Parts: sequence; structure tokens; C-alpha cells
Amino acid sequence: MEKQTLETKKIVHNNISYLQYDLAKDQANTSFFDISDINTIKDLRQEGLQEMHFLNLYSIFWFYSGAGTHIVDFDEYEIGQGTVFFLSPKRIRAYRNLSNVEGVAMCFPEDFLLKIDNELQGRIKTKMFYPANGFAHCKISEAAKEKMMPIVKLMQEASALQYEDKSLQASYFASLLSLLLIDMIRLGEWGDSSFSNVSSDSFQVYAKFVQMVEDYYIEHHAVKDYIEKLGVSQTTLNQYTQQYAKTTPLKIINNRIILEAKRLLRYSTTRTKQIAFYLGFKDDSYFIKLFKRNVGMSPVEFRQKRNSRPRSLGNGYEERPPEVKRALPLGPGGLIVFLIN
Repeated sequence: MEKQTLETKKIVHNNISYLQYDLAKDQANTSFFDISDINTIKDLRQEGLQEMHFLNLYSIFWFYSGAGTHIVDFDEYEIGQGTVFFLSPKRIRAYRNLSNVEGVAMCFPEDFLLKIDNELQGRIKTKMFYPANGFAHCKISEAAKEKMMPIVKLMQEASALQYEDKSLQASYFASLLSLLLIDMIRLGEWGDSSFSNVSSDSFQVYAKFVQMVEDYYIEHHAVKDYIEKLGVSQTTLNQYTQQYAKTTPLKIINNRIILEAKRLLRYSTTRTKQIAFYLGFKDDSYFIKLFKRNVGMSPVEFRQKRNSRPRSLGNGYEERPPEVKRALPLGPGGLIVFLIN
């Protein structure tokens, strides 16, 4: 298989230029699947890309060993032996104090998930890549790792081959990915993100709701907007979200809105009123009240606190806000890019 790469694109939109990390142009319509040594993360940081960044792809980071901190949006998670992180596209992430890390990193577009059986696909997307609370991670024991390594080795071997039939290549990788994720579901230590309580009908409704929130949180802030499309009552939806996420439908919607607001406040100089209007609020005072009720401080206070001073990233690096003038949110999926001069 030809070497697959990501490229940095400079695009001008409405007289604003921005950078986007995505598939190289000649690979945009091919079956991109990358599996790499996780130490490339350290290489990127040492080349000056230590600031927060994102991929416009699904990604899995499996740390066989080592230590450090994985920062995803505004939460920090400790890296330990066997830790696996699952990230949906456009999640802003960074690393700090990486030490002796070994493992693999996988990146792929949604096409690979769409090739998986519908019921399993819904379970994987909702529990692994779009959980209602934070983002998903698990721990793989040494015994479980040994059972999964043959699949990983097949992936690594296949990534070094060149396929003339791209459709066959995509199907092969999708099959291997499906087997690996099933094993992670079966053998991984998931804690509160257990898959054991997943049933068919109720979970499918819950999974659809979570995906709808991801797609429409800017346009639709009320639970009633979703239950009309789901064909269930608000009481039923509340039962499902309590069962699978231990929270309410409204809290899931508000959490997604607040996350996007935090991104815009942290990585842009866009004014609060403009952020409120972008996020679908006709009255910015209501947005400010919602933000303060959920975060414990006003949007202005949050921005000042986050941007007040650089934070050490270890090895002599400091986290600093990207040198941007504004942030350009592209589509309902979230903040895709940082804008530059």
C-alpha cells in the first residue's frame, strides 16, 4: 500500500485563512487507514507541534507501556500500561510528559465504521467514539494484549502492501478493525463505560440520539426537537439516557454546546456575543447564564483563566494559545481549524 499521509491545508474562506489537518488530496477518496508506532507522537512534539491539535479522522491510541498525560479538549487523563483512548474526529488533543511510551496509533475515516454491521456499528460509535460523558478509554491487560496482537500484526503487515483494488483493501482493513474493536469490548476493562448493559432497541434509540446531538446541537437546543424525530416520549428518552449515560437528555445537549463554547473561547478571540449567535442563541445573556451554570464561571472569566499564562508541557515546552485571530467553526461537527494571520 502506498504511504498514506496527512497534509496541512491553507484555505481562504470569506477573506479568512486557516489551517486544516486532513487527508492528502490524492488520498481523499481512497481507503485511508494508518497504523503507526505511537512514538511518532513524541516526534511531532519535538518538531514544534506540541500545541493542541486535532485530526479530522477517527483515532485509537493504544499505549502498551509508558507514562504521561493525554489532554483531550479540557480534560486530562493519565497514560499507563495498556491504556487505550478512542477519539472521534475534531477532538482537540495534546500530550504532556510522555515517558518511555510504546504502542500503536490508528487513524481512519468514518467509511471504515460504516462497513461494520449496523448494530455493532451503533454500539462502537456511541460507546467508544461519542460517549455522553467525556471520551472513552479502557485498559487492556497483558493477557488480553497477547490475544489481540495477531490482529494488530496483520494490520501492520497489510499497511506495508500495495493494493490495486482499493475496495478490497478497505474491506480487509474494516474486517480487521471490527475484530480488534470486538476484542477490546470483550476483553478491555471499561469501568463505568461497560458494554454489558447494552441491549438492542433501547440502545439503538439512545445511540441515535447521541449522534443527532452531535449533528444538530447548534440548531436544536430543546429535547422536544429530538424526540419528534426519534419517535419516543421524553420520559422514555430520559430512561434510556439514565440507563446508558447516567444523565438527562438536556444535559447531553448542553454539554455539547458548552464544549464548543469552551473551544471557541480558548482558541479564538471571537467575542462572546458572536459565539452565542453562532451556537444558536438569539439572546447572548441566556448563553452566558447557561455557560456559568454549567462551568461555574462566566465565558469572559473562563477565557481569562485559560489564557492568562502558559502551562508547562514538559521537556522544555510550554502550552500557548495558537497565534490566531479568529476561529472558524465549519459545520455541525465542531471546531475544525485554527485560523492564522
